[in-house]
Amino acid sequence: MKLAVPEIHRFIMSDGIALHTEILGDGPVIIFVHGFAGSARNWRGIVRELAAEYRCIVFDARGHARSEAPLNVEHYSIERFQKDIVELLDHLSISFAALVGLSMGAAIGTGVAAQYSHRVSHLVLASLPNIHAQSSIAGQALAMADKIQCEGLEAAGAEFVWGVNAGISQRDGHWVRLGFLEHSAIGLENTLRGCLSHLGVILDDENLINSIKLPTTLLAGSHDLGACEMAYRLHAIREKTNVKIIEDGSHVLHLSSKMQFVSAIKHTLKQSI
Repeated sequence: MKLAVPEIHRFIMSDGIALHTEILGDGPVIIFVHGFAGSARNWRGIVRELAAEYRCIVFDARGHARSEAPLNVEHYSIERFQKDIVELLDHLSISFAALVGLSMGAAIGTGVAAQYSHRVSHLVLASLPNIHAQSSIAGQALAMADKIQCEGLEAAGAEFVWGVNAGISQRDGHWVRLGFLEHSAIGLENTLRGCLSHLGVILDDENLINSIKLPTTLLAGSHDLGACEMAYRLHAIREKTNVKIIEDGSHVLHLSSKMQFVSAIKHTLKQSI
């Protein structure tokens, strides 16, 4: 069977940074937000399962893969990552969309749903980063940024991302490493300094989380204990969220548990407020 080819765009954000964007399918709109050191490519398997029913938008975040990586860390604030999502919808003349975020993308998506609630219809937050765990990438963001600056991507990735202390399987580590090394060093370093190290501004703000009134699903893999903890923590703040723990799932749920992920998205999009 011949696979459909996505539309490819390169949209310029209001601060002049170009973002690589892909669109596939037709129907209600879903925008996907990848995690730190991820890219639009991460979502291909998910999008292929959904494109028959939904218009799927994926993009490389600033500083990642085929999007521009500005040199100044001021271009990497949480607020700037949030605006990118809204501005992509504006470029495509889309009033609102369902938002699916993974890891850092889930935290950013939480902020978008709170700050731009009229632009988001449904919310799926997968593998939320455990910002309170010192062993997590979010907890070690500045140390990792320093490692990239001093020793480069390979050394930083081996210590923090796919090494023996990273908490991911050898299989997942292989794919994570390949994806990690496609990015620019300055893009990842600045993302760590400007965004990841500040995620508590979103995930520790109970008023912000309570302000979200959208149908929301919190996904975590059973092997990702940090994400499980974060999912239950957000659920305790806002009880109307739906928590789903995927058996044998890892932090990279879109790879380890594709069909369960797809099922959770479809189930969430059928819900109403």
